[in-house]
Amino acid sequence: MTEYYYKDTLAAAYMAREFGVNLQIPHSYEDEDYGMLNVTALQVDTSDDGTVHYIEASNIHSDFAFGGNDPDDRYSGNIYIHPDSYDIFKPQVGDWVKVDGYMLYVKACESVTKCSYVNLSRSFRGKESAYNTHAIDRIVERNGEAFFMPMEEK
Repeated sequence: MTEYYYKDTLAAAYMAREFGVNLQIPHSYEDEDYGMLNVTALQVDTSDDGTVHYIEASNIHSDFAFGGNDPDDRYSGNIYIHPDSYDIFKPQVGDWVKVDGYMLYVKACESVTKCSYVNLSRSFRGKESAYNTHAIDRIVERNGEAFFMPMEEK
């Protein structure tokens, strides 16, 4: 099963705040796996090494919180996307996307791989294209806000 995650904690916090992405972190203790914990609070300190300054997470088995001024007490692992949020990363009408190196505006979408785009660059101004077989490299902007795609782990 494919999982999606952020290495960049600031991007994870931004996507949770701006687009409602639900986040998770793995939790284990003394080689016992407790599964994924749902992140309920996340604070990132951008003035240092990018680790999570403070995090709260829980599942049905445990509640967890840690952080502080000592970097050794901070969470520094990947922050995973909860499967309930995967649809947020599918292209939508009005998105700006990158396809084959071009910045394109999504005009219509029937599925993830079948979208119609308008290329608004100077050399192609107003020409419509249907990239039915081209995968979107990434969504760059949605509703006028920057959009950060997660990494994939198969």
